[in-house]
Amino acid sequence: MRNNCKIKDCGRFAFGNLLCQKHYLRNERHGSPYVTVRMPPDTPLIDRLEYYGWNKVVRKQELGECWEWKGRVDNSGYGVLKFQGKVVRPHRAMWQIHNATTLLPGINALHRCDNPPCMNPAHIFPGTQQQNIADMHQKGRGGCNRVLTEDQVVEMKRLYRTGKYKQAEIEKMFKSSSGQLSRIMNQKTWAHVA
Repeated sequence: MRNNCKIKDCGRFAFGNLLCQKHYLRNERHGSPYVTVRMPPDTPLIDRLEYYGWNKVVRKQELGECWEWKGRVDNSGYGVLKFQGKVVRPHRAMWQIHNATTLLPGINALHRCDNPPCMNPAHIFPGTQQQNIADMHQKGRGGCNRVLTEDQVVEMKRLYRTGKYKQAEIEKMFKSSSGQLSRIMNQKTWAHVA
């Protein structure tokens, strides 16, 4: 038995998330299955950001709170917005607008709050991918891949070559992952270290 769309009085068959294809696509594009009008292509970015969940009332009253993006998000929960034919990350755009500057290529917009859909510029700071990884590990988030020092890699390789330790034991000792250790041992990373 097929389910009907959960939108009242729709009557179409459900396509995904108990929504018909029309409402499902609206939800994907606009963050709501009820949106029926697209913004004109020349709508300024700040207006697009306001439309998808950020407004002046929130900006004035809740400076300490997360301002969550209500539009489309990727698989990791980060906002996605198409603007002038390019994909824009709302949290990055908000930081740039708030600080009246542009983040250079290679510089990420990092979250202090660790909340991917948040676009409150007070919760965002610029940093490199290396700083992002270090911040993630300092806060105890993420997988097992950690930033290793050259001395640690030398010791990992030494232990592995002795044959006394299983790969899983070395991974535990250094809080590493099997993928990270494998890349090291196969000279895909840290090849310059003996």
